[in-house]
Amino acid sequence: MGPTEIFRPTFSRVLAYALWVLLAFIAISAAVGTSGSIRLRVITGCIFAATIVVLFYFRPYVEVSDGGILLANPLKTTMLPWPAIESTEIHGSFNVQTVDGMKHSSYAATIANKRNDLGLAGEVKKFSDDRWEALSAAGYLNDIRPEGAPVRVTRNIAGLAAIAATALAFLITLFT
Repeated sequence: MGPTEIFRPTFSRVLAYALWVLLAFIAISAAVGTSGSIRLRVITGCIFAATIVVLFYFRPYVEVSDGGILLANPLKTTMLPWPAIESTEIHGSFNVQTVDGMKHSSYAATIANKRNDLGLAGEVKKFSDDRWEALSAAGYLNDIRPEGAPVRVTRNIAGLAAIAATALAFLITLFT
């Protein structure tokens, strides 16, 4: 029917790159200019911080396709098929209300300026509403039972494991 559109917050990705450069500079400086235990603490702290930056600034996005809306948040991903969606709205971020009464929010698509600019959340809402209307007009959403289109939520196990492993490594270096 139409192309898939992926919405990623530009500012947070730029911020992620800047933070990675800063963390790399700190880690390299520690590797070159400090003693063994301090060096290890700083480097593991930088790796832990870089992991947090990946998950919370680089990973989040929203994907709108003919299959529905995918919300990739830092620690979970939610696939919302069109038949399961009741409405979309903006309250600080892009939110999807499902027919079963659940509300799912996007970490990536937030309001840029609460006074007059809806930012990425507004772009996502407009695109998703347009896609909904186009699919409805083409008859793709007629006579579909919502119970046949379950919302799928998957935890970001790799992200959680990365946070746990790097936090543990950092804590071990603090207490040794």
